[in-house]
Amino acid sequence: YYLVMKTLSKQPLLPPLNTALRLGATGFAVGPIVDSLHNQCLLKYDVAPITLPSPFSSADPLLASSWVVPPLLAFAYVVLGYILPRIIEFLPIPKDVGLGGDN
Repeated sequence: YYLVMKTLSKQPLLPPLNTALRLGATGFAVGPIVDSLHNQCLLKYDVAPITLPSPFSSADPLLASSWVVPPLLAFAYVVLGYILPRIIEFLPIPKDVGLGGDN
């Protein structure tokens, strides 16, 4: 059982400002929509709620989220989209483990 280290990337752990702004803006804009679709059945937001009424149903809103969600998801998109992949590059991976199901 041998471990193979990937070659160390020369990319910094933190993203360039342009990349961070793009990832953050995507998380900020798309995040509440995804959050609303994903959590609408599970959560009720009490802190700074955002609610857009549905034109089809008075009981169920079209979008239900919170103003807290956009900045949190902007941060999460930067971490998941740039920082986490850089950290994973440094992890040892077993030599016999492939990415597909062809082991």
